Amino acid sequence: MSSADPLLRLYGSLPRKSPGSAAAKREALRRLGPVPPRARVLDLGCGTGSATFVLAEALERPRIVAVDLLKAFLDELDAEAAKRGIGDAIETRERDMIDPGVTRSSVDLLWCEGAIYNVGFKTGLAAWRPLLRPGAAVAVSELCFTSDQPPPESARYWKSAYPPMTTVDANARAAAAAGYEVIGTLPLPEEAWWREYYEPLEARADALADEATRDPELLSVVRDAREEIDARRRFGSSYAYVFFLLRPRAH
Repeated sequence: MSSADPLLRLYGSLPRKSPGSAAAKREALRRLGPVPPRARVLDLGCGTGSATFVLAEALERPRIVAVDLLKAFLDELDAEAAKRGIGDAIETRERDMIDPGVTRSSVDLLWCEGAIYNVGFKTGLAAWRPLLRPGAAVAVSELCFTSDQPPPESARYWKSAYPPMTTVDANARAAAAAGYEVIGTLPLPEEAWWREYYEPLEARADALADEATRDPELLSVVRDAREEIDARRRFGSSYAYVFFLLRPRAH
């Protein structure tokens, strides 16, 4: 993806590429339970490192492999890691996260926040299960309906925007079927949507408004973002971004 790509022009400069917060990440880690010192950590769909740096700070001498398809994001992550003096602890890889190039039974903590939709919830969990050591911890976040019967306007919008979207319970059952024990679930708080993500996104869309009128591809991307923000305002209580906190079941 080049710097001229409309998605990168809209999202590239944002501090986060999806809803989230450092506090929610730390709470997810706390609920997962102890992670061993010098843990092998796999951060899939890492973006520019919003989770990577929280994990590097919260864990004891972790060895983190951060995977993303976008070199521009990884370059930014590498630069920030060097600035913080932790470059030796983080290895970035420009790879498809379904095949991160990690050996089997080598991962102590797998983290995938706001990114599993790229490969599918069931597909991702099935592909990553063999990479985990016995007792490894897994935190994966996914967009979910909060009830079996969401409001019709919410159901219509998400059927178009994200057809695979289903409920928290359905995803928990899918995780169990893929060979995981579901320790718990953790919905993101509302501030993780607005202060951390949508407010900066909306400001960026406003800044690109004039340019978008002359660029149909950018205009389409900006319109999609504005529609998503409007959906959150109108019927956001019907869905949530939810961390699924998992451990692999023993065979």
